[in-house]
Amino acid sequence: MVRHKVDRRPQARALYAEGVGLAEIADSLDVATRTLKRWKAADKAAGADWDTLREDYSLHDPRAVLAILDRATAAVAERIEKRLNAGGEIGSLADSLQKIDNVRQRFADRFGNLPTVLGVLGELAEWAGENASDDHLTALRCVVADYLTDLKLAHA
Repeated sequence: MVRHKVDRRPQARALYAEGVGLAEIADSLDVATRTLKRWKAADKAAGADWDTLREDYSLHDPRAVLAILDRATAAVAERIEKRLNAGGEIGSLADSLQKIDNVRQRFADRFGNLPTVLGVLGELAEWAGENASDDHLTALRCVVADYLTDLKLAHA
C-alpha cells in the first residue's frame, strides 16, 4: 500500500494566522517546531509572510481592534502625562486622544457588544468541550451558528 504524505503547511499557516503559537501548532499537527520555522521562512521567501497573515487576520477580530485602540489610548495618555509633568503643551496629544476615542465610538456603534459576545462564546465553547455530551455539543453548535448568523445580518 502506498502512503500519501499529507501537506500540513496550509493548516499550520492558517493556525498561525489565527494567533496560535508555533509550539502549540507543532503539537496539534505532530510536526517539529523546527519544521514550522523552516516552512515559515520558505513561505516568506516565496512572498507569503505568516506574520503579515496574522496581522491581517487580527484586524478582522473586534477584540484585536479594541486591544489596538486600548494600546494607542494608553500610549497617548502616557505621553500627555509626561508633557504635563514637564510643563509642556498637550494640545496636539489631546487631539490625538480625541481621534482615538472617536474611532472607538464608531467601532462601538457598529459592533456594540460584539467583542463581549465573542468572548462569552469562546468561554462557552471551552467549557462545553470539556463538560458537555456529544448531543449537547451538537445542539450548542446549532444555536451558536444561528446566533452568529443573526449577528452578521444585524451588522452587515
